[in-house]
Amino acid sequence: MPLDAELAEIRDFLASRGVDVPADRLALTFRPRGSRLAPTDEVVAVRSGAVGGGLVVTDDALLVVRPAPVSPEVLRLLAVDVETTGLVAGHDRVVAVGWVPVDGDRLDLAGARRFVVRGDDPGAAAGIHGLTHDDLATGTPLRDVLRELRAALDGRALLAHHATFDRGFLRAAYREVGERMPRRPVVCTLTLQKRLLRGDHLAEWPEGALKLWVARERYGLPSGREHDALGDALACAELYLGQAAELGRGRRLTLRDVRMPTGWPHRARRWMRRRWWRARRRALGVSSASR
Repeated sequence: MPLDAELAEIRDFLASRGVDVPADRLALTFRPRGSRLAPTDEVVAVRSGAVGGGLVVTDDALLVVRPAPVSPEVLRLLAVDVETTGLVAGHDRVVAVGWVPVDGDRLDLAGARRFVVRGDDPGAAAGIHGLTHDDLATGTPLRDVLRELRAALDGRALLAHHATFDRGFLRAAYREVGERMPRRPVVCTLTLQKRLLRGDHLAEWPEGALKLWVARERYGLPSGREHDALGDALACAELYLGQAAELGRGRRLTLRDVRMPTGWPHRARRWMRRRWWRARRRALGVSSASR
Protein backbone atom coordinates (compact mmCIF):
# COMPACT_ATOMS: atom_id res chain seq x y z
CA MET A 1 0.00 0.00 0.00
CA PRO A 2 1.25 3.53 -0.70
CA LEU A 3 2.23 5.73 2.20
CA ASP A 4 -0.58 7.90 3.48
CA ALA A 5 -0.53 11.69 3.55
CA GLU A 6 1.13 11.84 6.97
CA LEU A 7 4.11 9.81 5.77
CA ALA A 8 4.18 11.45 2.35
CA GLU A 9 4.51 14.78 4.15
CA ILE A 10 7.73 13.56 5.78
CA ARG A 11 9.09 12.40 2.44
CA ASP A 12 8.16 15.79 0.92
CA PHE A 13 9.99 17.45 3.80
CA LEU A 14 13.13 15.50 2.89
CA ALA A 15 12.71 16.11 -0.84
CA SER A 16 12.47 19.87 -0.23
CA ARG A 17 15.98 19.60 1.22
CA GLY A 18 17.28 17.64 -1.74
CA VAL A 19 17.14 14.25 -0.01
CA ASP A 20 15.33 11.43 -1.79
CA VAL A 21 14.94 8.48 0.59
CA PRO A 22 13.24 5.29 -0.67
CA ALA A 23 10.25 4.31 1.45
CA ASP A 24 11.88 1.05 2.53
CA ARG A 25 14.84 2.97 3.99
CA LEU A 26 12.90 5.68 5.83
CA ALA A 27 12.52 5.72 9.61
CA LEU A 28 12.24 8.14 12.51
CA THR A 29 14.20 8.08 15.72
CA PHE A 30 13.86 10.11 18.91
CA ARG A 31 16.93 11.38 20.76
CA PRO A 32 16.76 13.65 23.85
CA ARG A 33 19.00 16.69 24.12
CA GLY A 34 22.61 15.86 24.93
CA SER A 35 22.44 12.29 23.65
CA ARG A 36 25.12 11.02 21.29
CA LEU A 37 24.22 9.53 17.95
CA ALA A 38 25.26 5.95 17.36
CA PRO A 39 27.74 5.28 14.54
CA THR A 40 24.92 3.58 12.63
CA ASP A 41 22.67 6.67 12.82
CA GLU A 42 22.99 8.14 9.36
CA VAL A 43 21.02 11.36 9.74
CA VAL A 44 19.57 12.67 6.50
CA ALA A 45 17.41 15.43 7.98
CA VAL A 46 16.14 16.78 11.28
CA ARG A 47 12.39 17.19 11.59
CA SER A 48 12.63 19.08 14.88
CA GLY A 49 15.51 20.13 17.11
CA ALA A 50 19.09 20.20 15.83
CA VAL A 51 22.17 17.99 15.63
CA GLY A 52 25.83 18.98 15.66
CA GLY A 53 29.09 17.14 16.18
CA GLY A 54 27.29 13.83 16.66
CA LEU A 55 25.14 15.23 19.49
CA VAL A 56 21.57 16.43 19.79
CA VAL A 57 22.28 20.05 20.68
CA THR A 58 18.81 21.55 21.15
CA ASP A 59 15.61 20.38 22.76
CA ASP A 60 14.37 16.85 22.12
CA ALA A 61 14.92 16.14 18.44
CA LEU A 62 12.90 13.92 16.12
CA LEU A 63 15.38 12.81 13.48
CA VAL A 64 14.86 11.26 10.07
CA VAL A 65 17.44 8.54 9.52
CA ARG A 66 18.30 5.51 7.44
CA PRO A 67 17.74 2.65 9.87
CA ALA A 68 20.43 0.21 10.94
CA PRO A 69 19.56 -3.49 11.35
CA VAL A 70 17.37 -4.10 14.39
CA SER A 71 19.11 -6.08 17.13
CA PRO A 72 17.15 -8.91 18.79
CA GLU A 73 17.08 -7.25 22.23
CA VAL A 74 15.35 -4.09 20.95
CA LEU A 75 11.81 -3.60 22.25
CA ARG A 76 9.46 -4.02 19.27
CA LEU A 77 5.92 -2.62 19.24
CA LEU A 78 3.15 -1.90 16.77
CA ALA A 79 1.37 1.46 17.19
CA VAL A 80 -2.26 0.85 16.24
CA ASP A 81 -5.29 3.10 15.89
CA VAL A 82 -8.86 2.24 14.93
CA GLU A 83 -11.63 4.49 13.69
CA THR A 84 -15.15 3.32 14.51
CA THR A 85 -18.82 4.05 13.87
CA GLY A 86 -19.37 4.77 17.58
CA LEU A 87 -17.99 4.21 21.07
CA VAL A 88 -19.39 0.80 22.07
CA ALA A 89 -17.27 -2.22 21.12
CA GLY A 90 -19.41 -5.15 20.00
CA HIS A 91 -22.20 -2.80 18.94
CA ASP A 92 -20.37 -0.27 16.80
CA ARG A 93 -17.98 -1.36 14.05
CA VAL A 94 -14.39 -0.69 13.01
CA VAL A 95 -14.24 1.36 9.79
CA ALA A 96 -10.49 1.94 9.52
CA VAL A 97 -7.28 0.56 11.00
CA GLY A 98 -3.79 2.04 10.81
CA TRP A 99 -0.47 0.97 12.26
CA VAL A 100 3.23 1.85 12.40
CA PRO A 101 5.97 -0.56 13.59
CA VAL A 102 8.25 0.71 16.39
CA ASP A 103 11.71 -0.81 16.81
CA GLY A 104 13.32 0.48 19.99
CA ASP A 105 13.54 4.24 19.47
CA ARG A 106 12.76 4.11 15.76
CA LEU A 107 9.61 4.06 13.66
CA ASP A 108 9.70 1.82 10.62
CA LEU A 109 7.67 4.01 8.27
CA ALA A 110 8.08 1.53 5.44
CA GLY A 111 5.96 -0.89 7.49
CA ALA A 112 3.14 1.61 8.06
CA ARG A 113 -0.29 0.61 6.78
CA ARG A 114 -3.79 2.05 6.60
CA PHE A 115 -6.92 0.08 5.71
CA VAL A 116 -10.49 1.25 5.25
CA VAL A 117 -12.79 -1.64 6.19
CA ARG A 118 -15.44 -2.59 3.66
CA GLY A 119 -18.95 -1.81 4.87
CA ASP A 120 -22.13 0.05 4.06
CA ASP A 121 -22.58 2.50 6.94
CA PRO A 122 -20.02 5.00 8.29
CA GLY A 123 -22.22 5.42 11.37
CA ALA A 124 -22.98 8.37 13.60
CA ALA A 125 -19.26 9.18 13.86
CA ALA A 126 -18.91 9.89 10.12
CA GLY A 127 -18.41 13.57 10.88
CA ILE A 128 -15.42 12.62 13.06
CA HIS A 129 -13.52 10.05 10.99
CA GLY A 130 -14.59 11.59 7.66
CA LEU A 131 -15.18 8.29 5.84
CA THR A 132 -18.11 8.11 3.41
CA HIS A 133 -20.31 5.34 2.04
CA ASP A 134 -18.17 5.32 -1.11
CA ASP A 135 -14.98 4.94 0.95
CA LEU A 136 -16.40 1.92 2.77
CA ALA A 137 -17.83 0.38 -0.39
CA THR A 138 -14.34 0.17 -1.92
CA GLY A 139 -12.63 -0.84 1.33
CA THR A 140 -10.85 -4.06 2.29
CA PRO A 141 -12.84 -6.97 3.81
CA LEU A 142 -12.53 -7.07 7.59
CA ARG A 143 -11.11 -10.60 7.58
CA ASP A 144 -8.27 -9.52 5.26
CA VAL A 145 -7.50 -6.44 7.37
CA LEU A 146 -7.31 -8.53 10.55
CA ARG A 147 -5.10 -11.10 8.84
CA GLU A 148 -2.67 -8.32 7.92
CA LEU A 149 -2.81 -6.98 11.46
CA ARG A 150 -2.12 -10.42 12.93
CA ALA A 151 1.01 -10.71 10.79
CA ALA A 152 2.14 -7.18 11.71
CA LEU A 153 1.68 -7.92 15.44
CA ASP A 154 3.80 -11.05 15.32
CA GLY A 155 6.65 -10.61 17.80
CA ARG A 156 5.48 -7.13 18.85
CA ALA A 157 3.58 -5.55 21.72
CA LEU A 158 0.43 -3.57 20.91
CA LEU A 159 0.93 0.18 21.36
CA ALA A 160 -2.02 2.58 21.41
CA HIS A 161 -3.28 5.77 23.02
CA HIS A 162 -6.13 4.70 25.33
CA ALA A 163 -5.33 1.10 24.43
CA THR A 164 -8.40 -0.23 26.23
CA PHE A 165 -10.60 1.37 23.57
CA ASP A 166 -8.65 0.12 20.55
CA ARG A 167 -8.11 -3.36 21.96
CA GLY A 168 -11.81 -3.68 22.82
CA PHE A 169 -12.85 -2.93 19.25
CA LEU A 170 -10.19 -5.20 17.78
CA ARG A 171 -11.30 -8.06 20.02
CA ALA A 172 -14.89 -7.57 18.86
CA ALA A 173 -13.74 -7.43 15.22
CA TYR A 174 -11.86 -10.71 15.53
CA ARG A 175 -14.92 -12.29 17.15
CA GLU A 176 -17.00 -11.03 14.24
CA VAL A 177 -14.91 -13.09 11.80
CA GLY A 178 -14.84 -16.12 14.11
CA GLU A 179 -11.26 -15.71 15.32
CA ARG A 180 -9.49 -14.76 18.53
CA MET A 181 -7.38 -11.66 18.74
CA PRO A 182 -3.64 -12.39 19.12
CA ARG A 183 -2.61 -12.23 22.77
CA ARG A 184 0.09 -9.59 22.88
CA PRO A 185 1.46 -7.36 25.68
CA VAL A 186 -0.03 -3.86 25.67
CA VAL A 187 1.66 -0.47 26.01
CA CYS A 188 -0.59 2.58 26.40
CA THR A 189 0.71 6.11 25.85
CA LEU A 190 -2.22 7.52 27.82
CA THR A 191 -1.14 5.44 30.84
CA LEU A 192 2.46 6.58 30.37
CA GLN A 193 1.26 10.20 30.15
CA LYS A 194 -0.48 9.80 33.51
CA ARG A 195 2.75 8.45 35.02
CA LEU A 196 4.75 11.41 33.72
CA LEU A 197 2.17 13.96 34.90
CA ARG A 198 2.17 12.45 38.40
CA GLY A 199 5.93 12.87 38.41
CA ASP A 200 5.52 16.58 37.63
CA HIS A 201 3.73 17.06 41.00
CA LEU A 202 1.36 19.65 39.54
CA ALA A 203 -1.48 21.11 41.60
CA GLU A 204 -3.76 20.18 38.73
CA TRP A 205 -3.18 18.82 35.28
CA PRO A 206 -3.55 21.12 32.25
CA GLU A 207 -6.87 20.93 30.44
CA GLY A 208 -6.97 18.00 28.04
CA ALA A 209 -3.52 16.84 29.19
CA LEU A 210 -4.34 13.19 28.48
CA LYS A 211 -5.47 13.75 24.89
CA LEU A 212 -3.10 12.42 22.24
CA TRP A 213 -2.41 15.67 20.41
CA VAL A 214 -2.11 17.66 23.65
CA ALA A 215 0.28 15.11 25.19
CA ARG A 216 2.58 15.53 22.17
CA GLU A 217 3.12 19.19 23.06
CA ARG A 218 5.36 18.05 25.93
CA TYR A 219 7.96 17.10 23.31
CA GLY A 220 7.37 19.88 20.82
CA LEU A 221 5.82 17.47 18.34
CA PRO A 222 3.70 19.07 15.61
CA SER A 223 -0.08 18.94 15.58
CA GLY A 224 -1.99 17.27 12.78
CA ARG A 225 -5.39 16.10 11.64
CA GLU A 226 -7.14 13.98 14.23
CA HIS A 227 -9.16 10.82 13.65
CA ASP A 228 -7.28 9.38 10.72
CA ALA A 229 -6.25 5.82 11.56
CA LEU A 230 -2.70 6.06 10.21
CA GLY A 231 -2.18 9.68 11.27
CA ASP A 232 -3.20 8.87 14.85
CA ALA A 233 -1.09 5.69 14.90
CA LEU A 234 1.93 7.71 13.77
CA ALA A 235 1.15 10.43 16.33
CA CYS A 236 0.93 7.78 19.07
CA ALA A 237 4.21 6.19 17.97
CA GLU A 238 6.02 9.54 17.99
CA LEU A 239 4.58 10.35 21.42
CA TYR A 240 5.82 7.00 22.71
CA LEU A 241 9.35 7.75 21.51
CA GLY A 242 9.34 10.96 23.52
CA GLN A 243 7.89 9.27 26.59
CA ALA A 244 10.37 6.39 26.36
CA ALA A 245 13.30 8.81 26.12
CA GLU A 246 12.06 10.70 29.22
CA LEU A 247 11.33 7.57 31.23
CA GLY A 248 14.52 5.81 30.20
CA ARG A 249 16.88 8.73 30.92
CA GLY A 250 19.55 7.27 28.67
CA ARG A 251 19.02 3.59 29.48
CA ARG A 252 17.29 1.06 27.28
CA LEU A 253 13.73 0.36 28.43
CA THR A 254 12.31 -3.13 28.68
CA LEU A 255 8.72 -4.18 28.15
CA ARG A 256 8.31 -4.46 31.91
CA ASP A 257 9.08 -0.73 32.23
CA VAL A 258 6.26 0.39 29.95
CA ARG A 259 3.64 -2.34 29.59
CA MET A 260 0.09 -1.71 30.78
CA PRO A 261 -1.07 -4.11 33.51
CA THR A 262 -3.78 -6.41 32.16
CA GLY A 263 -5.49 -9.67 33.01
CA TRP A 264 -7.09 -10.98 36.19
CA PRO A 265 -4.12 -10.26 38.56
CA HIS A 266 -4.35 -6.56 37.65
CA ARG A 267 -8.14 -6.56 38.04
CA ALA A 268 -7.81 -8.29 41.42
CA ARG A 269 -5.25 -5.76 42.65
CA ARG A 270 -7.44 -2.89 41.46
CA TRP A 271 -10.49 -4.40 43.22
CA MET A 272 -8.48 -4.77 46.44
CA ARG A 273 -7.28 -1.16 46.26
CA ARG A 274 -10.82 0.10 45.79
CA ARG A 275 -12.05 -2.03 48.65
CA TRP A 276 -9.23 -0.73 50.90
CA TRP A 277 -10.03 2.89 50.02
CA ARG A 278 -13.77 2.38 50.72
CA ALA A 279 -12.94 0.89 54.11
CA ARG A 280 -10.58 3.78 54.83
CA ARG A 281 -13.24 6.36 53.92
CA ARG A 282 -15.75 4.63 56.15
CA ALA A 283 -13.24 4.61 59.01
CA LEU A 284 -12.69 8.35 58.51
CA GLY A 285 -16.45 8.96 58.38
CA VAL A 286 -16.49 10.09 54.75
CA SER A 287 -19.89 9.32 53.25
CA SER A 288 -20.53 8.64 49.59
CA ALA A 289 -22.65 11.80 49.46
CA SER A 290 -19.61 13.94 50.34
CA ARG A 291 -17.52 12.62 47.43
